[in-house]
Amino acid sequence: MFSATGPLYRLGTLIYKYLTLNVLFLAFCIPVVTIPAATAGLFAVARKIVYEKEPFILREFMRGFRKNFKQSLIVGLVTLIVAVFLWMDYRATHLVLGGLLMCVWAVAMFIVLAIFVNVYPLMVHMHLTIKHILLNSVKISMIKPFLSISIVVLTLGFLFLAYIIPILFFTFFFSVLSTTIYYLVNKKFEVLEIASARDAREDG
Repeated sequence: MFSATGPLYRLGTLIYKYLTLNVLFLAFCIPVVTIPAATAGLFAVARKIVYEKEPFILREFMRGFRKNFKQSLIVGLVTLIVAVFLWMDYRATHLVLGGLLMCVWAVAMFIVLAIFVNVYPLMVHMHLTIKHILLNSVKISMIKPFLSISIVVLTLGFLFLAYIIPILFFTFFFSVLSTTIYYLVNKKFEVLEIASARDAREDG
């Protein structure tokens, strides 16, 4: 028998947790229109995991799904519009201009990714309006630029790995990536909280 505190038991629990979350997320993405809300539920669970809590995966996922349903749909629409615009811009740049402007497009794409990876962590971290979620995503992307670069590079690295090993998409890709992203974005939240506490002491 395995000890409930042994390394094999902890490893098995970790695998089960991430596998369950990943499958749950994919199941709720099937209607397509619910993908943004499912992403909110995914990050709600990721937040609990990062704070070293042992969440009930289904309950926490559904809470994040329902609580952020409206906001996530609006964010999803904005994301879709930006993605379509970038795709059209890519096609025009690639087919008509090429060369140097492709590098400019790549930089723009990198910046957009650095901003949008903050959106869902912000949504589940605190209650904000859509306007403030988007504005704060831009602001947070500028805090600790190395972390922003690391998040984008890790995301692209995860995508490449999953492209090589497609089974990862169905098992661990989304759950592990969301937890990693939240962990890194949370480092920025800590910087903001420290700065806010310092400003409060100075004002007092």
